[in-house]
Amino acid sequence: MGSYEIGGDLLEKGDRGYFVIAPALMSLACLWIAFTPHTYGNLVGGVIMFSISAALLGAAAQGLLAAVAKDFGMTSRLAVVALVTARGGMMWASTVASRFEKNIQLAALASAAVGLMVVIFAFWHPHRIFRSKDEVFVNVIPENALQAARRLMRHKAVYLPALAIFFFEFAPGWGTPLLLFLTNHRGVTEDQFGNAQGWLRIGQMAAALSYTFLCTRFRLKPLLYWGTFLAVVGGPAFLLIHSADQANIVSLIAGICCGVALASYYDLIVRSCPKELEGVSFMLFAAMLTLAGDTSDLLGAWLYDRGGFVLALGISTAVTALIFIPVYFVPHSVSDPSEGDRITDPDPPAPGDSPYPREPASVQV
Repeated sequence: MGSYEIGGDLLEKGDRGYFVIAPALMSLACLWIAFTPHTYGNLVGGVIMFSISAALLGAAAQGLLAAVAKDFGMTSRLAVVALVTARGGMMWASTVASRFEKNIQLAALASAAVGLMVVIFAFWHPHRIFRSKDEVFVNVIPENALQAARRLMRHKAVYLPALAIFFFEFAPGWGTPLLLFLTNHRGVTEDQFGNAQGWLRIGQMAAALSYTFLCTRFRLKPLLYWGTFLAVVGGPAFLLIHSADQANIVSLIAGICCGVALASYYDLIVRSCPKELEGVSFMLFAAMLTLAGDTSDLLGAWLYDRGGFVLALGISTAVTALIFIPVYFVPHSVSDPSEGDRITDPDPPAPGDSPYPREPASVQV
């Protein structure tokens, strides 16, 4: 997404404007849901408005994180921050939602309050990040939206993490087939299945936190290989489940196996984003994640009807193994820098990409 400039009006500072506008619109959508009649049209309109605003806010937040991570040489550690906060946020949201399931108005008001808190945070301007020298958020080169889109399409490094995320999330055996297998053949209730999924998320976050130590000892490429290997072998462990307690234990182990892989993929995503297009790049990754999740769930139900859980899980394991292909082609300019090294753009914009004359970047204090 856009660039930053220190000083001046907040809404003129590129992405920082999204931190004001997007959560404000999210809060407005929640208030709409809370105080308008709960008709189908009102709910759909509120949900659409909330979803679009949330997507813009997520892109701006992830774009800021990627820019700061590369500038400060903290891609691995901040990638873990992004992963843990995302997974932890989903767990927390599910827990809170269960408390408010019979009071939609109270749930909407709570969500609106959270959105307004984000608006307040948008006015926070830590000088440690928004420095007056060597400013990472000043335009590299002026370009319009079409030229930025072309530069993103030419940025070869961005396709590899997008493909890896797609293969990882395309798991037709982990969704509906796993639920049907455990409830129909292993005597696990739906509530117990939900608890097992919680243990899966806990395992992912625990392994991701260990990545903050591993990234200081090993380069990215070995972590990508080992993380992918663990993700491949973690799935078949679900066949060992015969009770609710075993479901919790196996889910925790499977989450741990997947956590290092997820952290390394997020690390690769942050490193691969082209300068000043970090937020747009994360929207691409989010689109791949959503596409993989929705299509794999539909395919998983179809596979389960025709070959059972083993077939669906086998397809999931085979697709996860395909991640080794994009990992192999990750360029050295992306994977070689160690944690602590500043990441430079492997495909910077050339002066000929813009119709505007190049001007020296200025930083206002």
